[in-house]
Amino acid sequence: MGEQGSQERVRKLVRSRVAELRLSLSEVSAKLGRNHAYLQQFLERGIPRTLPEAVRPALAAILQVDESALRGETLAGAPPQPRPPLQTPPESALELPVYASAQGGSDGMSVTPEPIDWVPRPRPLQHVAKAYAVYVVGDSMDPAYRHGDMAFVHPSLPLLRGSDVMLLREENGQMMAMVKQLVSWNERHWRVKQFNPEREFQLNRQQWQQANVIVAKYNRR
Repeated sequence: MGEQGSQERVRKLVRSRVAELRLSLSEVSAKLGRNHAYLQQFLERGIPRTLPEAVRPALAAILQVDESALRGETLAGAPPQPRPPLQTPPESALELPVYASAQGGSDGMSVTPEPIDWVPRPRPLQHVAKAYAVYVVGDSMDPAYRHGDMAFVHPSLPLLRGSDVMLLREENGQMMAMVKQLVSWNERHWRVKQFNPEREFQLNRQQWQQANVIVAKYNRR
């Protein structure tokens, strides 16, 4: 099929996954840290001709596909298979999956692969596909988020500087998460802030591929 055919397959995959996840091209472009027309130009004008290395891991995480599929590397005739960052069972329109977590050392929280509970959706997430909640472990964000608080996450809300975010990465089949405040970002790094002890630091975006906005929380009882 050649390079042109493989890149057309990549564009077809991006279009279909954006539609399936009920996202917009501008939303995804913003989550990649690019201008709002970045993906539209790639899909409609072929600019850039291929997705650069700095973009593919983050885009694969957002679209929930293997990164190799965004290079056009698929088995002959086989459609690329979605790979969700948090495996959620079908949910009702009124309930949200809640995941448990355990302390994962300096690299964040280890998140359960299946939800342990379902709770009523807060208003900002009433009609949001793939929204979820996670129990916070640790006190690095105290007093904003205390050990045992429940953080509610909007996975497709555009990022803004100063947003509270749930950062996600997958390691050996285990999902790791970290709650931080987003200071800034570029193609390679997230710059984040924690409150206890107060400090700013950088996280590699190839490792921490997703930053989802936290829109609400329930305080621990």
